[in-house]
Amino acid sequence: MRNLGEKSSEWLLEIGVSKRSQIEAIGSVEIYRRLRQVGIPASLNLVYALEASILDIDWRELAPEAKVDLKQQIADLNLGKFKKYGKE
Repeated sequence: MRNLGEKSSEWLLEIGVSKRSQIEAIGSVEIYRRLRQVGIPASLNLVYALEASILDIDWRELAPEAKVDLKQQIADLNLGKFKKYGKE
């Protein structure tokens, strides 16, 4: 998928996301939440890449306003700490 590397694509598969249409339906912030909940160290850059994928643009072309909005949505999740990826 556009903007996503091999590792990010593997992480998405771990939460059952394998198609762009699924990214669009679920949304970048909810995907981030799901990844973090299972201990995957998703980053804000991954959220930007997912959002850009939804918009069908390069992640570096994502508008600054969109980045600020996404960052605020992530902060609003108040995720706290999750288990480390790959550990039980």
